[in-house]
Amino acid sequence: MDKNLKWKFNSVSEKAKETAGAAVALAVFIGGISTIFHPIAVMLSLAYATGTLIQGEILMKFPKFRDKALSKFLKSGMAKELPKDHDLLKRIKKVSNRLNQKDMPRVLIVNADFVGKMAAPPIIRKLFRKSIEENMHRVFGVAPNSNIFITTEEGLKSTKNKKDELDFIVAHEMSHIKTDKFAPARFAQTILKKSSRFLVLAVAATVAASAVGGAIPLISTSIFSAVGSLFIATTAAGVAWKYGSRIAEYRADRNAMHLTKNLDGAVGCMNMISNFNERDMSGFQNIFSTHPIYKYRVTALHDSFNKVTMHDAKVKFAQKINKASCASPKI
Repeated sequence: MDKNLKWKFNSVSEKAKETAGAAVALAVFIGGISTIFHPIAVMLSLAYATGTLIQGEILMKFPKFRDKALSKFLKSGMAKELPKDHDLLKRIKKVSNRLNQKDMPRVLIVNADFVGKMAAPPIIRKLFRKSIEENMHRVFGVAPNSNIFITTEEGLKSTKNKKDELDFIVAHEMSHIKTDKFAPARFAQTILKKSSRFLVLAVAATVAASAVGGAIPLISTSIFSAVGSLFIATTAAGVAWKYGSRIAEYRADRNAMHLTKNLDGAVGCMNMISNFNERDMSGFQNIFSTHPIYKYRVTALHDSFNKVTMHDAKVKFAQKINKASCASPKI
């Protein structure tokens, strides 16, 4: 087949936009915190965040580190392996073969404690416990570098009689594994999140020192100004990396459409995982979201379906031409 007719799971322009979003996010964040916090506090926060990034993303590519981390979660009871004869595993294997993946992902069923641990620090986690539990049926995800597929008991139940929707979810998540290893947006997110948490502790240390009459010169302004400025820097940087995240989601949707060729299943999936409030979200709210809002995403799915249909028609036409040329008598 002509190379130009092969489906492009990745595009240079998309990767460039993702990388630019991540770069802007880091520049805005580092520039913002550098005007508020002492250089030592900034360097320590970035060193801590980078260490976490290496441990959670890069080292997890190696089986030894990945298996050790998984063992902790399995022993803690926050996760368990999907049974080998489960229907979901068969669907994942089918898509994995189509994507020419060398290794099948490990599939974990996780509970609310696991989701909360991944989503927020302990104090905030308790405040949003109810919200986490109410949305467990929507939890489907992957860790591309670790080659891990994650879902929940609630997620499996919600898709039990929705095979087309489940096929789209599997294709979408497996596309992330294929295209999003070392994703710039995810790296920027980790740096911002971990560095921010460190700097919040730096502010707390300053407050504690002031209360006992000591001094820890970690911030160069008032405590209230430091907290406000940190919030602004984190929010502004978040807009940039979330832009890259939405590009990755659009790409995974497009690739999933190529794999499933089922528009009804894709739109049905969006209806299943979104609530009515999210369907009325505005374009302004989209800016602060890691995933495209419902109306934008459904519109993009229709566009992707049209592109997949045109692509497949070109492939079939090229195959007919090739077959005819091979069958024609040589003079």
